[in-house]
Parts: sequence; structure tokens; C-alpha cells
Amino acid sequence: MKLVTPSKAEAIEGKGVLLSWERRRPILLIDLAVLVAGELVTDPPPPDLYEDPGLILGDAHPAAAAELGKLAEFYYNLVYLDLTGRGHLEDIQDWLREHQFSPGMIRILPKTSTALTELIHDLKTEGWEKVSGGIGRTADFAEILVQNRLQTVILPLPQTQERFPRRAIVLNDWSRVRRHL
Repeated sequence: MKLVTPSKAEAIEGKGVLLSWERRRPILLIDLAVLVAGELVTDPPPPDLYEDPGLILGDAHPAAAAELGKLAEFYYNLVYLDLTGRGHLEDIQDWLREHQFSPGMIRILPKTSTALTELIHDLKTEGWEKVSGGIGRTADFAEILVQNRLQTVILPLPQTQERFPRRAIVLNDWSRVRRHL
């Protein structure tokens, strides 16, 4: 957005995300880790050497933005989740915008075992009854969604040896995600 003012004042430029959601549209929870090609860098640097940069996202998975765009265009409201508790809102917004992901709400959750469950319950108490599913990478994420009776799609890293809940759909690429949601 650019604000044009009389010649005596400076022009101000700003960026923002405006979401207008319909309560009838289902909400899809997206773990930021699943959007990244490879692993998230979550180890903090030594405190005496560097300031903590927060969450380092790296390169986006090539097919993730296109598939989420198709899901969000006509059906889902997206909620992007930082489950590490280390992200900065502005950095995550910039990264999503840079890699052309569909707009969505960003929630930075503390790294606790109950944070995701509390978020789901908070959304429902705020009137968002249509939390319908999620896309993630870890067995913990899958377990919480399955316990809350939500559709769960998991895209684990290739070398992952985790055991996932039986009701979670485990896929190896983004091309089949829409079929299972």
C-alpha cells in the first residue's frame, strides 16, 4: 500500500495481511516445518557469540505453495503454525510472501506438549467450529490431530523412522495432499 500525500509530507509505504474469513469455511492447520525443503534449523547459536536469529526457514518445498494455493483458493482458511516457539511474526510473513504461499493466519506456539491442543480448543471457543484438519511432519503433530478427530496428512522427511497414528495419512509428496483432505 502506498499513501500519496501533498508535497510537504513524505510518502509512507507499508505491507500487511488482511484476512476476511467466513466462519463456514473449514480451517486447515499447517506446520511450517512441512513447507520447508529439508529440516528446520532449530538449534540456537551460542548466546555469547550471536543474537538468536529465531526460526530459520530456508528454502520452501517446490510444490507446497501451489498445492496450498489450490486448497485455499476455494475451500480452506489456512493457519500456519510455528511449533518451535522461536519464530518472529514479521520474518514468517516475509518468508511466506517471498515463496508465494497463500495468505493465512500465523500462530507462534510455545514448544510444549499441550500448545497445539490448546490452540484447537481456543479456536473452537472463539467460534471457529470448522477446524477440520492439518498437514504436518511429526508423529506428535499427527497424534494431537487424530486425538481431536481431525483429518491428518503427514509428509515426513524421507529418512524418518517415527511411527504415526493409524488414522493419519502418510504421504511422500505434495501432489496427493488434495485427494486426502
